[in-house]
Amino acid sequence: MKKNKYFFEKYNLEVIQDKDIETIRRWRNNKLEVLRQNSKISKKAQIKYYKNNIWNELKKKHPINMLFTFNLNNSIIGYGGIVNISWQNKRGEISFLLDDKINENSKLYQIYFEKFLTLIKLIAFKEIKIKKIYTETYSFRKKHIKILSIFGFKKEGYLISQYYNANKFYNSYIHSLINNTI
Repeated sequence: MKKNKYFFEKYNLEVIQDKDIETIRRWRNNKLEVLRQNSKISKKAQIKYYKNNIWNELKKKHPINMLFTFNLNNSIIGYGGIVNISWQNKRGEISFLLDDKINENSKLYQIYFEKFLTLIKLIAFKEIKIKKIYTETYSFRKKHIKILSIFGFKKEGYLISQYYNANKFYNSYIHSLINNTI
């Protein structure tokens, strides 16, 4: 990456700093139902993960994971990035999570998610020049799926009974956005 910080209007994405990982850990632990995470993360595990999988990766020419804090007026409101990057296939998966106090069904959620997607699209298509960004979203996250569609993501398909929670199986939907300049 050429920069550690990317801007759009009053929003920015910044490479995650040590001071932010405890906040992110709490958010993740409070939102297990929407993440591919089955149990709570300890402080020690969080630190180890960032040292081994995020900050170490950013030193590489072709990192597998690129995570950022998502900030409004320089205050953290969420985090996410591009993960599971396949440089050979020029694709990466979007990761996104807002402060757990921001309800997914609120108008703020839609505003923030769209601003985040604008910044991620900039990084993916203009900065690191990959062909495709994609998401996997559990079927019960209807508002999240609607925002992806509004933003231009196309549904590619779904994975049947991909997620099990509260004695019920849920499908996952795969959506993608293609960079037509490559």
